[in-house]
Amino acid sequence: MFLLAAGAGAVDAMVIAGFQVLTAAQTGNTILFAVALARGEWRTGLNSGVSVLGFVLGALAGSWMLVRAGWTVSRLLVLEILTLCGALALWML
Repeated sequence: MFLLAAGAGAVDAMVIAGFQVLTAAQTGNTILFAVALARGEWRTGLNSGVSVLGFVLGALAGSWMLVRAGWTVSRLLVLEILTLCGALALWML
């Protein structure tokens, strides 16, 4: 439990420092995106919009893999870890 909390905190810290989005609070990202769009500040809302879109697509893909493809939760978590590590490696370049 501690390692999951520490890992989530580390991901939050890295992403908010690099992209100015809230990784653990998609409600907040939705509000930031909506406010930016209402003000006509498309560039400001881009990071939050991409974050919300990524969350929705990830939830849909994960649900599909569990229900339709018959994956286990453990297998999905390994895929998530690998995906996050790959994204971090690309970001570090």
